[in-house]
Amino acid sequence: MADLNRRYNQRRLTTTWTPLSPNPEASPGLAVSSSPASTTPPKQRERSASAPPILSASLASETPPKQRERAASAPPILSSDGCPDTETDDTDIDGESQRSSSPDLMTPPPSPVTPTPVKSEDMADEMDGVASLAFFNAVKAAVIHLLNITLHKFRREQCFGCQINHPSQRHHPCLENVEDHYYQINFRGIMKMLFTPHLIPSIQRLLTARNIREDDARVKAVAQTLLHELRSTRNIQDSIGSMYDELIGEDVLKIGELKLVADGWESE
Repeated sequence: MADLNRRYNQRRLTTTWTPLSPNPEASPGLAVSSSPASTTPPKQRERSASAPPILSASLASETPPKQRERAASAPPILSSDGCPDTETDDTDIDGESQRSSSPDLMTPPPSPVTPTPVKSEDMADEMDGVASLAFFNAVKAAVIHLLNITLHKFRREQCFGCQINHPSQRHHPCLENVEDHYYQINFRGIMKMLFTPHLIPSIQRLLTARNIREDDARVKAVAQTLLHELRSTRNIQDSIGSMYDELIGEDVLKIGELKLVADGWESE
């Protein structure tokens, strides 16, 4: 019994607790481990060791092994040019995959070609041009016809044989051809005889016959412009003849229209 007490006291002396110093290396006492295993009871450590390993979030969300094997053995998806298509699919609302690299989705269908409509302004300008040409030609035809009548009338008034009513043609210079520059020299006298109160109404007769409506001021302006331009011609009779051939010719209808113009101008 004394021997047992002695051994018990020795064990107490050797296991006496000694406080740890702030520096673990300088502490002469027992070293205390900071790992969780040193503080965990033995039974809990045994249960933890026998439990299955806990998978991380990334490993738990991976595809099951059988699906990974089927995906690995499946053939690659080829694009239109025969190469594996590695682009990302775009999934629509219905869950159907639409591939962004498809040419049908990238290129819109060509729009139908529609003919360019003709603007109303262009049509109006074209119609105005045709109407203006018809109006100008009508006024020009009436003016040269009345000028030709006025020219012969003026020459008869200036003819001495006509004044004395001489029977011999040699005393009637009005029967001869018009000399050069006669119109320029006698322009004022011819215009005074031509511009009567019946001039514009007689021209309006021709315009009415051709279904052309225009005011008197414009008709007069065009007539005066034509008469002044004829002053630059050398021989007025030749110029009138060429314009007759261009505007009238042998058209019976137009010849009848000019007769109406002459009747209106010569009327009292």
